[in-house]
Amino acid sequence: MGYDPVMKKAFFLSAVAFSLYTSSPHSVAQQLLPTIYLSASEAAKAKQAVQDFKSAQERNNLAATAWRYFYDSYQAAHPDLPDLQFASDFRIALSKKNLNGRFPWETVANLATVELSPEERQKAESLNPRLLHESRNFQTILRAAGEN
Repeated sequence: MGYDPVMKKAFFLSAVAFSLYTSSPHSVAQQLLPTIYLSASEAAKAKQAVQDFKSAQERNNLAATAWRYFYDSYQAAHPDLPDLQFASDFRIALSKKNLNGRFPWETVANLATVELSPEERQKAESLNPRLLHESRNFQTILRAAGEN
């Protein structure tokens, strides 16, 4: 989703004005605030961009919370296996049983695996791409707002 240059400039100038206001010492000689006047269409675009940002942030937070809940629940079900990590195909979860191995082959030899049930695998397969997608969308909106 791209924003036109006028809206990007409005975002940028608003951020600069706010930054200048909050970082400036407040003395008698500095009571005036820099002001930017937007046309009706620029204001509408800026308002839409803020709404897009808030919506993306909310979706990103919901996806991250859902994934965190799934991970924490799975970890709680396997307390003997700290710091579980999932394989990319979500068939198994892995954990290092002995985190104090002196040599790499000792640590590899001490990997523990747990096979995910079909329900757990389906849940992980649905949550992880959603989290990645929402995170990418959120970052795209942040980048678009920061340009120009």
